[in-house]
Amino acid sequence: MRSQFLQSPRLSAIGRRGGDPLAALTSTVVFDPSKRSSLAQDSGGTTAVSADGDPVGRMADLKANTYHATQATAASRPTYKADGACHWLAGDGVSDFMSLDWYQTAGNSQSVCFGFSLSAEKTWPFLFGGSVGNRGLEVYGFSGDEDMRALACTTGGAKAVGSGDFILAVNRDVVLTATWDRSTGNMALYRDGVQVATASHPAANLTVAAAHDLFRGLASNTYCLPGRIYRAVLYDGLWSESERAAAEAWVAKNVHTVAYYLGDSTIAAYLGHPSVASLLDSTHAETSLAAPGDTIAGQ
Repeated sequence: MRSQFLQSPRLSAIGRRGGDPLAALTSTVVFDPSKRSSLAQDSGGTTAVSADGDPVGRMADLKANTYHATQATAASRPTYKADGACHWLAGDGVSDFMSLDWYQTAGNSQSVCFGFSLSAEKTWPFLFGGSVGNRGLEVYGFSGDEDMRALACTTGGAKAVGSGDFILAVNRDVVLTATWDRSTGNMALYRDGVQVATASHPAANLTVAAAHDLFRGLASNTYCLPGRIYRAVLYDGLWSESERAAAEAWVAKNVHTVAYYLGDSTIAAYLGHPSVASLLDSTHAETSLAAPGDTIAGQ
């Protein structure tokens, strides 16, 4: 019996080898702290990040579109962290954040995908928000560490989508995706590749351009996120199903998601979690596995 997840398009996208996965992404902005050469301690990019614990004042956009994230204030810079398996930026939830120029076109749809986790409970922590109030497509925590939501801030008002099914526990790594279809007003929220919430609103343009913040929203440190950002893919358009799956698969490569499920160690526990493919070689990724309940290790 083939696992439902292991025959899904998500696994096929992750399991294939060869080529440049970054170049293949449908994206406008890409951030990856595991590429340490893309990080600098200062906003001007003159002092390289060389070790765990260094401050990060600049994170380069790997798509070379000049949408680099920067922080000129030393006391507000996130910290580069690594544990031998993954790399991330850590925000203190007090004043740490980074800003990048507005990349979202007012008349376009929008898609964003983050690998992240929350390190402490906090009301209304923003993972990705506007630097001047609400701007564009954003993602945030609605009530402490409970309900993750996305917000499309448009000329027709702020349109939110969220679900109580998207519970984000402290220190629980996830791959979060939010999409907004400009033509229909439809929004969707995905957790580890699985859709958890949808909403439909009349279509409208995004609000006027302003910079975006990572780790902060509403232009206030009150809404800084205490947590980690592992990778991010931002797109000035609407992803197809295959494009979204490819973005999630790439983000998942630098996220600890699998480690949080090894306590169960059954295939059934991995259903819907794209980073499971990192445990499988390309041969196993394309062949039938045993029934759910058999261990991944046994494969």
